[in-house]
Amino acid sequence: MNFYEKSPDIDSIMICTDLDRTLLPNGNAPETEGARSLFRRMVHQSNAWLVYVTGRHIQLVDDAIHDYDIPLPHFAVTDVGTRIYRSSKDRWQSVSEWDEIIEESMKGFRLQSLKKRLQNVKDLELQEPLKQNIHKLSYYIIPYDSLSKVQTELKKSLEPDDPPVKLVWSRDESSGYGLLDILPACAGKLDAVYYLIKRQGVPTDRVVFAGDSGNDLDILQSEIRGIIVANADPEIKTRARSAVKDPTRLYIADGRLGNLNGNYSAGVIEGLVHYFPELHLPEESDD
Repeated sequence: MNFYEKSPDIDSIMICTDLDRTLLPNGNAPETEGARSLFRRMVHQSNAWLVYVTGRHIQLVDDAIHDYDIPLPHFAVTDVGTRIYRSSKDRWQSVSEWDEIIEESMKGFRLQSLKKRLQNVKDLELQEPLKQNIHKLSYYIIPYDSLSKVQTELKKSLEPDDPPVKLVWSRDESSGYGLLDILPACAGKLDAVYYLIKRQGVPTDRVVFAGDSGNDLDILQSEIRGIIVANADPEIKTRARSAVKDPTRLYIADGRLGNLNGNYSAGVIEGLVHYFPELHLPEESDD
């Protein structure tokens, strides 16, 4: 069966995963040797819709697929949920309906109009042009210790007209910088995943999301089954545990499955087997 075909005889699952420091071993923790290869074979055999849900833009998703030898997904939710692409052979097709939904929700408001208003917020630094789009305005918080002060100042700046936006806070492990993404109120990783669930007709109980950082918390605290990889910041694990409504829908990998250490793709696999025991760990010959 071709990777992009779906068997009508098997209930599909939808595997959604963040990339950086979740599926990709680009953090400080050690990776289990062969884990990414195991993940690739497992996805191939599971009749799964594979969705990458990331803050990266689409070119950097391509780079990750090439550099880390991870599977080509069926969909890529990029730019912190403000763009969705479907893979079609050797190219990406933008899901224009998602763009239209976001645009309609904004009712003419433009995120870029906030730039001038926020330029005097101390310790808030605009990210590079490549990390911006019409539905995403992104900043660094430098130093990260100033996060609380920045949040207070930002709230004051936005209060007068209460624009239709949401604020997504996270931290870049490699640089130590704080990250802020200002998005349309109806956009974001969770909203984009819900859109794909409805679009593909997959029951919520057959959907799982793996993540590790602050911009994953909305999904990890939702009704969608969540996986936090072992290498995630302890603060994220604590926040997710305290906010999730149903603790059976949050799994924190810890290296209890075979020789997998729970970090990165090993943690994703551990969580998949926890939620879907019918999945088995394929042997090398199973390809």
